[in-house]
Amino acid sequence: MLKYIVGITCVFVAHVTDAHPLEGSWQFVKGEYYSEGQVFYAEAPDVTSVKVLSGGHFNYITQKNGEFHYAAGGRYEITEDAFIEHVDYGNIPSLLGKELVFDYELKEQLWHHTLYQEGELVEYEVWQRVAQ
Repeated sequence: MLKYIVGITCVFVAHVTDAHPLEGSWQFVKGEYYSEGQVFYAEAPDVTSVKVLSGGHFNYITQKNGEFHYAAGGRYEITEDAFIEHVDYGNIPSLLGKELVFDYELKEQLWHHTLYQEGELVEYEVWQRVAQ
């Protein structure tokens, strides 16, 4: 019986500690956005955003110059080389129902991600971990 209890406990603990390093809360540091041959830059504190990844769901809320700018959320997947958002809700109609596939890299407590659409660079952002 003791072996059974120890075995079940090990399986449970392994599952709990198996969270992906991206899971947790993140705050926006800076971003570059590319559209029609132009580059737009954003940086905290002018733009503030918090993104939370937990249990296969994500959400974020963004302010620009202290005022609400946008928010969205939905489901996410993480593969070895991609972070994939399935946007289920938000206040930007063009994103609803979209699947956004980001390349990502973790460097210390910073999450760098890049979005390409149809082979073109669309977005590069850096986020800093707030909590895991």
